[in-house]
Amino acid sequence: MQRTLENNVPDVHTEAPNLKRPASAVRLSSGEERPVSRLTAPAVPEMAIRTRSLRARLRFTASLWIGVVLLGIVVATALTAPLIAPYPPEQLGVAVPLEPPSRLHPFGADNLGRDLFSRVVFGARIALTMALSGMAIGVSIGVTLGVLAGYYNRWIDRILSRLMEVWLAFPALLLAILVVARLGASLQSTIVALGIVGAPAYFRLVRSGTLTAKHSLFVEAARATGASDIRILARHVLPSTASSIIVLASMRSGLLLLAGAGLSFIGLGAQPPQPEWGALLATGRTYLDAAPWMAVFPGLAITLTVVGFNLFGDGLRDALDPLRSNFG
Repeated sequence: MQRTLENNVPDVHTEAPNLKRPASAVRLSSGEERPVSRLTAPAVPEMAIRTRSLRARLRFTASLWIGVVLLGIVVATALTAPLIAPYPPEQLGVAVPLEPPSRLHPFGADNLGRDLFSRVVFGARIALTMALSGMAIGVSIGVTLGVLAGYYNRWIDRILSRLMEVWLAFPALLLAILVVARLGASLQSTIVALGIVGAPAYFRLVRSGTLTAKHSLFVEAARATGASDIRILARHVLPSTASSIIVLASMRSGLLLLAGAGLSFIGLGAQPPQPEWGALLATGRTYLDAAPWMAVFPGLAITLTVVGFNLFGDGLRDALDPLRSNFG
């Protein structure tokens, strides 16, 4: 009986090669078999999922695309102004003074016989230069001071925060008027004034984002590896606030353009004969009864551009904020 049982026990050494290969083993081209864990199956990277979600939100954000179309028209007009404008913007006597809109002069003529369509077209260059340059100055000042105040959070934070509170105590337009009056009325002075006025908003945004980011795990890990403060700020802190900075900059660009046009309207911005939209509007105000088109077309150009910036900023904010885009 014992001998019969021994005969029925399989020999492991002789029958093991006949066992089936486990499902978790993979035969390589060289014939070698290697086990593969089921937990290491390839997965879609998290960054790819976020990118798809962002693309979907961008695709279905109507205000974003309306703003892109409006700004695209303004940018294309500014870039191709010499090709679009039929006359130089400062050339006198190309039409009868105060000539109404016609086929040769779609926007009519001003009080000196200059083609108003050409002046409005070339004014797009000044408007975009003023808004984007002022925005760049404000971002540079506000982001730099905000990062320093938020990251070190000691006496530097106290001094800069009190400075910004005093800065914000002045009305923005009044502060811009004071800066332009001190530097002298010109387009360059207007750009500097707009940059100074816009800096506190970026300071407050970046400071709060830096205070949150500097206590996060990835910053602590970078600090533990011996990374310098400059490397931590450039590689970890600033990228975490980049989307908020972009949204704020796009939304405030329209306000800067409107403020710059207001300074030109009261004679503190671009000086004649530069075809700045605010200055054109100020000239047209004198001839509202006799030639209303002198004020209507520059005013429409300002309105459409500001609306384009606002819609673009709103749409970009909704696309970059999934909670806002999903729930209202």
